[in-house]
Amino acid sequence: MRSHIRTREVDIHIGALDWALLSSSLEFLFLDPVLRYHLREQASRILGCSLLEFVHPEEQDLARRDLGEVLDERA
Repeated sequence: MRSHIRTREVDIHIGALDWALLSSSLEFLFLDPVLRYHLREQASRILGCSLLEFVHPEEQDLARRDLGEVLDERA
């Protein structure tokens, strides 16, 4: 069983074993070891980047709004 701590950070499940921790501004703060292994040298480039950099530019405003609502609900 997994417990959650209520903060302005949210964990995003990318797969069954791969996950990342994002800041309230949607920047990658932490990648779990399995995800780091799969991403290899790209893992270090992702840390500090916004999740929105991986969303199509035309969809970024909608993604920002939708993810912001999720963060607000969890805070």
